[in-house]
Amino acid sequence: QKKRFRFRSVNIYQMIRTPALLSYTFFLLLIGTNDGFSIISHHFSNIRTTTRAQQRPTIFRSASSINSNDDEEEVQRLIALTKDFMADGNGFYSKAKPEWFADDFAFQGEILGPMNKEGYIRNLEGFQLYEAFPDIQPNPSSFVMDSQNPRRVWLQVRVTGTHKQSIPLRILPWAPPLKFEATGAVVKGGPEAFSVTWDNSDKVKFLTVGYAISQEGTNGGFGAAFGLLHACGVDKKLLKFVHDNIGPVLAINQFAGRLDGTMPLAKAYDKVVERDIPWWKEYEETGQVPV
Repeated sequence: QKKRFRFRSVNIYQMIRTPALLSYTFFLLLIGTNDGFSIISHHFSNIRTTTRAQQRPTIFRSASSINSNDDEEEVQRLIALTKDFMADGNGFYSKAKPEWFADDFAFQGEILGPMNKEGYIRNLEGFQLYEAFPDIQPNPSSFVMDSQNPRRVWLQVRVTGTHKQSIPLRILPWAPPLKFEATGAVVKGGPEAFSVTWDNSDKVKFLTVGYAISQEGTNGGFGAAFGLLHACGVDKKLLKFVHDNIGPVLAINQFAGRLDGTMPLAKAYDKVVERDIPWWKEYEETGQVPV
């Protein structure tokens, strides 16, 4: 019988006010993982809650329904590359291989990001979810091309795996990692939407993850690592509260990062985004990923 991880004795709205819990909720966000992120704007007016790119509808085309003007061979090649990337070296389901990623790579989860290449790889190597869930599989399917971004491949994942080892957690500056012990939970996740955008050198330029499509499975309607946490017994109300109040957690996380440069960040500093992801502003304004 799997262990259940719950908060029982203290009202969650009282707990969330304390610095300790805010630090802990950062962990929940950091390993939980996007074409845009939701932030509570009345907490931080300088953080935009919705970009123009999020408001624009996206039209998809399947590899079998492309028109005669498209290069079907190129479509199939990009889909094959995406399958290889999902199978090995993506950082979440297996150890990251830096050679997959462009120098100006950007990651975004449903509520996290953007994150540059260095930060993305460092974060995931710190948590090593592929070690904690040694049999984890994304089980990707339903590969389609984005009609407005011709080198962007969309797909669905249904994560499976077993929580067999602990997860090291960096919660406070200068402190050693804590351990989220193995629960033995069996993960059988519902569908989530991912996308992988390839540059002209066949490097991953943009990775978005963790958009839960339905309430099916053990992820309880959450995507990426939030779905894993739900499967491991973390209380759904806590996950939702953190999800819906991401602004304060991101602010505390970045403050902790300024105190201790080794802390993992859930969102890159603005100056890092400007330096390492120079195309990000154009993407926010137009919805196009320049490749």
